[in-house]
Amino acid sequence: MAGDLVPDDFTLSSFYFDFSQKSQSKGLIYFKEGYVHNISVAKNAEGTIIIAARCYRSMRKGESPHRMSIDLKDSVVADAYCSCTAG
Repeated sequence: MAGDLVPDDFTLSSFYFDFSQKSQSKGLIYFKEGYVHNISVAKNAEGTIIIAARCYRSMRKGESPHRMSIDLKDSVVADAYCSCTAG
């Protein structure tokens, strides 16, 4: 099962990015309201866990969704990507 790939000790505090409380809350709301789709979890040959998803736009619903991904290496975010202009 894909969820088994995510380390047990991985929490939101694993993210060492400068996200404001407002940005974190907004992201959680998007997730809860169903904007995030096509979530996949995979592990590559080097042991990096890659979580990828699509996020539908809140304002321009007719446009294609943003692509997002997070790479976890040893339960730490090694890389993160979003195709939105804010990154």
